[in-house]
Amino acid sequence: MSEVTPPEPGASDYEIYKEGFHDRLSRYWPEPREQLHAGGWQRTNQMLGDIRHLAAVHGCGQIKQALDLCCGEGATAVYVAAKEGWEVTGVEIVPTATKVARARASAYGSVVRVRIAPHGTDGAVQLGLSYTAVEDLVRFAAASIHYMPLPSNSYDLVYGQDPDGLANEHRIHAFKEVLRVLRPGGLFYFWHHWIPGPGWPAALLDEYGADPVTGSPRLSYEQYVEDLQSTLVTSRQVHGHRGFL
Repeated sequence: MSEVTPPEPGASDYEIYKEGFHDRLSRYWPEPREQLHAGGWQRTNQMLGDIRHLAAVHGCGQIKQALDLCCGEGATAVYVAAKEGWEVTGVEIVPTATKVARARASAYGSVVRVRIAPHGTDGAVQLGLSYTAVEDLVRFAAASIHYMPLPSNSYDLVYGQDPDGLANEHRIHAFKEVLRVLRPGGLFYFWHHWIPGPGWPAALLDEYGADPVTGSPRLSYEQYVEDLQSTLVTSRQVHGHRGFL
């Protein structure tokens, strides 16, 4: 009798996040379609503030290359590239979503940045303008975050907003991939609004546990911390990387 080859880690995501996933989600999601995560644009800007603060406090250095996990249709990646001037790569498992993301980047246009520098000794200043096409700052890969077609040690920042791939029971493989592509001293930042953390009321925990989707014992704050620790990504500096949950 031949042995049955087990599926690759994360393979079940291809059955869940199929073509049309974002169409279905946008029908009932309270935020705009381009922000299909809790908190919408407000939470995205809060994330950027958190990242700037953490990078400064922990001496992560200048961020130039960023990776957006489970980037969806690319609105955050495009926005971050335009606002911060970072080169951003988005990884998304739904191929049509990456096509939408590329079109969004192309339609965004260019960003104008102004540089003011002293000129001479009489208090004059020199004004410099630079123009950057946002589509030159972003790229998108249709892939699972469990197997990312990206070079190792290449990103200063890896971030995720409700990255569904990290809800997969084999998320440790995704964490290992993050650790692989994150440069030494880089920052890993992500959040999930539906993972119960310390301080949740008992009634809310009961409701959460009774839900057939979120009730998995794998979806808990404690389990995520354990998984992060098992891949050497913790809330403290470990082996030159810094991660925050």
